[in-house]
Amino acid sequence: MFQRLALAVAVLFACALSSFARPAQQQPPTFYSSPFTADLEIWGVLTHDEKIIFYQGWASGLFTTTKDPGTLALGSCLQEKLNWELVLPILDKWHADHRENWHKPMSPEMIKALTAAGSPCAGISVGS
Repeated sequence: MFQRLALAVAVLFACALSSFARPAQQQPPTFYSSPFTADLEIWGVLTHDEKIIFYQGWASGLFTTTKDPGTLALGSCLQEKLNWELVLPILDKWHADHRENWHKPMSPEMIKALTAAGSPCAGISVGS
């Protein structure tokens, strides 16, 4: 019993020491309006690889969990006409041109960017 107690105390002591060695936890960036959504502003701080991962996660989540005909139509359009190499510049341009929307949730802004005039998926109405 005392061996277990000694082990438990040693583990707790090691954990306490390691917590002093770590830097203080940083506050979430200001571009998160809620713990569940990221704002459009985040697009500007992501690296190229992070943008690919973000886009793939967004698309996988959105297009595999919906029954909305417009959302499914957008998913089909993106699959047929665009890949991430074409999508990222569209989203980069939207981010640069719509600074006034940086406080808005990222997902609806991505949909607006991908269905805006000039896009291969222009005119698709999502969620109506």
